[in-house]
Amino acid sequence: TANRLAAQPKPKEITMASGGSREIEVARQRLAAAKNHASLAAKTWESAEETKQSARTMMETAKKMMETANNMMETATKTSEAAQSQIQCSRNEMEAAAAFLKEAEQR
Repeated sequence: TANRLAAQPKPKEITMASGGSREIEVARQRLAAAKNHASLAAKTWESAEETKQSARTMMETAKKMMETANNMMETATKTSEAAQSQIQCSRNEMEAAAAFLKEAEQR
């Protein structure tokens, strides 16, 4: 019986062995959680990169639209200035024609 008692694990060894298996299980759970977190982070990163690309495309489109709008504004301003000049020329011509008519009627 003395040999049998010596062959049995001591209570401290049992605790360490079960503690070791608990540590292994905890480590496995942590690894699984870390893998899951990494997977989610990778998906979030991919989504963010796609969003950045969409934003870049939208910004480029907005820049082109702004350039077009600026060009249209310049053209409209020049057209307006030309029309004002034509209006003034027409007014001057009307005044001259009215003066000529008055002079012709007085003769």
